[in-house]
Amino acid sequence: MQNQVALNNKDSNAEKTLWMYFIECITQKYFCFNGRARRKEFFGYLLFRFLIVIGVDFILSLIGLSEAIVDVLMDVLVFLFLIPDFAVLIRRIHDVGFSAWWAFIPCSVLGGLILTPLVLGYVFPGFVYLVTGLFIFVPFVVVFIKSDSKKNQYGPVPDGTY
Repeated sequence: MQNQVALNNKDSNAEKTLWMYFIECITQKYFCFNGRARRKEFFGYLLFRFLIVIGVDFILSLIGLSEAIVDVLMDVLVFLFLIPDFAVLIRRIHDVGFSAWWAFIPCSVLGGLILTPLVLGYVFPGFVYLVTGLFIFVPFVVVFIKSDSKKNQYGPVPDGTY
């Protein structure tokens, strides 16, 4: 009995694989916007999400479906990944101690890029596009920053973070 308890504790402390993080993100943490996600969880999720989307697109194209049907099916697949995409991004941003609002910078920049020609009538669009385009990279830089080594306002240090 004591050996079984020790074995269970050893398994719970075992390092998760990238695939395990992906599965956890699309099942247990599908709607989880609270807490923190270490870099390994974030990039593990992105890796397998990318491979699945590319693989499904490739297989659907090989089957011989029309391009319109493949596009609709791919849109559905990408839509299914949309919530866990934002959830893991927000948890990753929380992990470095920033607010979740940083995840919405690309959305506001995209709105700015769409509205700029309408509002300014193409007055200095290159400059405006350059300035707004720089802000799109802020969340992408944040995800590479090392995790906070101590508990922060968003939760305790994720497992495996040193």
